[in-house]
Amino acid sequence: MPIDLLERQKEPVDLLATKRTPRDLLAEPKSFFRETAKAIPGGVADAIEMYSRATRTLDPEGGKDYVRNLATKGVGLAEKIQEKFPQPTQEDFGLVKRGVVGGVRSSIPSVAAGLPGAVIGALGGVPGAIGGYAASGATVTGLAEYDSFMEEAERAGIPKEISRSNAIKSAFVEGGIEGATNLIDAMFLKLGKPITAPVRHFITNALNIGGVESGTEAVQAGLESKLRRDIGIPALPPMEAAKEAVIPALTMGGIIGAGGTLAKTRYNIRQPLKEEIPAEEAGIKPTRPPRDLLIGKIEQPL
Repeated sequence: MPIDLLERQKEPVDLLATKRTPRDLLAEPKSFFRETAKAIPGGVADAIEMYSRATRTLDPEGGKDYVRNLATKGVGLAEKIQEKFPQPTQEDFGLVKRGVVGGVRSSIPSVAAGLPGAVIGALGGVPGAIGGYAASGATVTGLAEYDSFMEEAERAGIPKEISRSNAIKSAFVEGGIEGATNLIDAMFLKLGKPITAPVRHFITNALNIGGVESGTEAVQAGLESKLRRDIGIPALPPMEAAKEAVIPALTMGGIIGAGGTLAKTRYNIRQPLKEEIPAEEAGIKPTRPPRDLLIGKIEQPL
């Protein structure tokens, strides 16, 4: 006699026999490629949160708090989006896959932090754009880190009088290292100079900037973790935090290096047509003889 389907659903599941955890029964296993794609809207949400926190820091509590209240709504909006696109956990992926997804995600707020300064600084030419990018990145990330630190301390029940000093230190760590890293990245990209070997620069810039980002982000993560733990905010041990930051930063640096080289190469290709600069000065070798040379050859008497 066949077993009724409703009765079959009531039968207990032997997890040991099936080698499946309760989490496996409730949700599908996460796909690495799907999570990498979801990192893009997650990164946009992180950028919204970063700017909202930076704005909230500029308007301390007291008074009408119009700007602060608007920024708080921005943080709330970002958190709602982040709930839909959460970061992968150790249960989802190993260190490398988790780090790659995190790197794709963190590249968005990292670049977004420097864009306002780069746009304004571009009025002063290439040096202004580089300086503006570095200064903007340092300012925005530092202000956002201060607000995040103070909020974490408040949730942990730590008085502001105790947390404020370490929050300022953590903001300087975040902003100072971010600004210095942006300057180093610009040096590797050699902004303002033509690219003579795009493929080679595409690879070397991705590796160089990835190496710089991984080193500086590891230092940042370790120091910021220590500053939190020193006053009782729950955080990973400094060495563990530094290790977790390496792969995401390496991925993020590779994206910035490769993307910056690609954008610069496209600029070099368009520039000769736009400003009538000789192709050789822009690092572009002509693939065929100019039209006037061909005409000259045709018109020569036999």
